[in-house]
Amino acid sequence: MGEALKPAQTPPQDQALEALQELVNARSAANGERTALSNRMKTAVTAFLRKELTRRLAALDTHIARLDAEIERSIGAEPEMRRRLDILISIPGIGAVTAASLIAGLCELGACSGKQAAMLAGLAPLACESGERGPDIAPSGADAPHPGTPSTWLPCPPPVTTPTSRTSPKD
Repeated sequence: MGEALKPAQTPPQDQALEALQELVNARSAANGERTALSNRMKTAVTAFLRKELTRRLAALDTHIARLDAEIERSIGAEPEMRRRLDILISIPGIGAVTAASLIAGLCELGACSGKQAAMLAGLAPLACESGERGPDIAPSGADAPHPGTPSTWLPCPPPVTTPTSRTSPKD
């Protein structure tokens, strides 16, 4: 199949990007662990357990802070990643953590159009107007009924009813 389609060669992934992906994944796992410990802390009753959980949460917070610093250093060392970070954090609502996750998870950012990036992220609407239309298919667009309206529902056959049989209990 590859010989028939002759796809373009793709270069291997950059080592800096692989390292960033590993750091972002480690941060995500640590944050999940922090949430779990925090939830356990809310239900802990004994003083010993509360003290141990507090100690583990503090160590985990330090670990997450070190991961954040390393992620920032890794992105700062690569001019292209730094450029992407600057663009992403200029968008209201996107901070450094989200931007790093996007850079690591959507390495196509900056290398494709906005529409292509939206498709990769699963945010773009898909056109349902490709292919041939038969005469019995309603047109799409502003005058077409919404798919959820009853006029677009397929007709359902009447419910099948069967006579109920009564049996006498066995003696």
